[in-house]
Amino acid sequence: MAARKVWSGVSVAVQSVLGTASAITAITKANPGVASATSTPTIGDIVLINAAGMNQVDQRAFRVGTVDAGTSFQLEGEDTTLYSTFTSGSYQKFTFGNSLNGVVNLAASGGDINWIDTTTISDTVKREQAGVANALTYAMEALWDPTDTGLKALRAAFDVKGNLGFGFTFADGSKMYGYGAVGASLAPTGAAQDKVITPVEIKMQGWPTYYST
Repeated sequence: MAARKVWSGVSVAVQSVLGTASAITAITKANPGVASATSTPTIGDIVLINAAGMNQVDQRAFRVGTVDAGTSFQLEGEDTTLYSTFTSGSYQKFTFGNSLNGVVNLAASGGDINWIDTTTISDTVKREQAGVANALTYAMEALWDPTDTGLKALRAAFDVKGNLGFGFTFADGSKMYGYGAVGASLAPTGAAQDKVITPVEIKMQGWPTYYST
């Protein structure tokens, strides 16, 4: 059995730059999905996908797999076989040049499903089907440090009501990437004779992506 992951030795990266949008002309329904583009990223890049039609990949961060330069690139690990049909979109490369240091508490909420009542007058048992999921939110408390580059980037995004990419890298090398709306006032808070902290929230625009290495 693999060792259990723990919240120790975890680094938090925060977007410093989001590159210029490059057009995507198609995304296949395959495992993994392949995006067609004349301007292609590099293997291992983390990109934000903006997609109409195939809404399952819209506003999500993906790692780039195999690249056919000037033609296409894989959305590593993403099975798009049963997704909706892509109509138009683009990608933008993330640069994670900021580290969020001093995170002391972290909690995830949301992601729960809204169930739709489909019961008819002929049914004798209530019937429901899954609807959309509530947005996944990460709430963190970080040591208050106005010089911390990650906190400064989060505050800058909050000031313009913008979104930001972020990532966790665990001690075993596994990773999670996401993209979301930011709430970060950088206001110091805490209890008497305790550490000074500041709250941060990131409300994701889509599901995160996970990679084992």
